Amino acid sequence: MKRRPLEGVSKYMLRRYLETRKVIAIRADRISAVSHLLSLLKHCGDDTVPVSPAALANCADQIESELCGILEDLDDFIFPTDADAVVDPVDD
Repeated sequence: MKRRPLEGVSKYMLRRYLETRKVIAIRADRISAVSHLLSLLKHCGDDTVPVSPAALANCADQIESELCGILEDLDDFIFPTDADAVVDPVDD
């Protein structure tokens, strides 16, 4: 029998989820913005575009920082080993 996804989830946990989701969405938007900025390079006419290595490194640092932040936000919500200790193995 298939369960409804929110069945058994407390309002407190749903509130925490929504708060975490909001923080992660901001980080994801930043990653998307940097990605979009880098993708604009394809519209340059030349096959070679002078780009500062420091600027590219800065973009990479921003992406890495936001991704690490997302993982930290998820860990603050529910740490994976804590969840593993509670859930039953999935029946296949």
